[in-house]
Amino acid sequence: MLLKLSLVFTIFWLYHCVTSKKIPFSDFFLPLSIDGYLCGENLYNILSIRDAATKAHRSFLFESPPSKFPAYFEDWSTFSVVDEIFLTWPLILSDRSSSTIGRDRVVINSKGQIMGAITVDFDETVNSASNYKKCTPISFNPSPEENLSADLDLFWSKEYPTMGYGCGPYLLPNLEIDRLRIFISNRHLTRQVQYMRGTDQPREYTGNLFNGDKLLAYNPYKKNELGSASGQSMPCRIIFNLSEGIKGVIYGANLDTKCQKVFDISKLVYDPPQIPVTITDYEKMEEKNREYSCANEMLRLGLVLNFINFAKAQISRGLVDDGSQYPILQDSNLLLWPIRLPEKLNDNLPIIFAVGYSLNDKKFEVYYSLLLLDKYIKYTKC
Repeated sequence: MLLKLSLVFTIFWLYHCVTSKKIPFSDFFLPLSIDGYLCGENLYNILSIRDAATKAHRSFLFESPPSKFPAYFEDWSTFSVVDEIFLTWPLILSDRSSSTIGRDRVVINSKGQIMGAITVDFDETVNSASNYKKCTPISFNPSPEENLSADLDLFWSKEYPTMGYGCGPYLLPNLEIDRLRIFISNRHLTRQVQYMRGTDQPREYTGNLFNGDKLLAYNPYKKNELGSASGQSMPCRIIFNLSEGIKGVIYGANLDTKCQKVFDISKLVYDPPQIPVTITDYEKMEEKNREYSCANEMLRLGLVLNFINFAKAQISRGLVDDGSQYPILQDSNLLLWPIRLPEKLNDNLPIIFAVGYSLNDKKFEVYYSLLLLDKYIKYTKC
């Protein structure tokens, strides 16, 4: 029976995706059903992810001199693609009026395709394996208007674990839902509603999004690092009654919008089979982790080699004046491709690096330029 349900669900979902979605070029590496990414409790919809990716790619190609972003992301093995330039760009929650940069980033390749999203830790060197976490690709459950059968809805929940409810840019985690569900099931506690710890007393729900007798609205509170209520209420309400349990979750300025279930679809992300690592592979990895010294700064050789490969690919396609900053022509015989640096290394660094190709010598070398009065002066060979 489960096999039949699986087959029916797969056919239905593939048909739905093919007929209802035109896949953008930026989504080439993403699952068809993706609706966004969850970074901690911050939820970014796919439109904001694409927008950030577009800004990152445009800045990478057309803005000069390079600013802090997009920054180079060195751990390309995270996304199972070898010898590729990966770049990061800040993600900003849709309800934030401030432009303050947080810790969440979208990751793209040099073509502008989305590879994923990460959360970085500013306490350590950016891009080391110990200081960032991959965000979770998510999808929302099919809306009630689609009238899917209960069996298909149950299969969806079993195949892709739920993480909670998406309320705009925030996640109400399962832990909060389960805590209230336990409370409702305990008849002794429900007689002492006024003593619910860490929350406001539930109030009568007077809206029209849910049907039921004696509906109540419960305002969950954010938790601190110790797991207790921090005193800051979350921008949502859980609607329930004591006879039927939890009916759903609402949010919005007027609390008039239903939150959606959030499903973890990590298993739909393409993960190439692991290829056995050979001695030659180890030698290549050690070579890429070697450091290259230039202008009293240390660059990883792998970073330099990736930009050289990028330059070689552009030369092989033929140099076309498309308005991009690649390459810069200096002294009529030197082509330069500015190097994007890792986020931490790029902090307030008054210098820019580039890989340069000499039209006379027919070879690549590394160059640098100093920042003087907000302008970069002539590039010099390292």
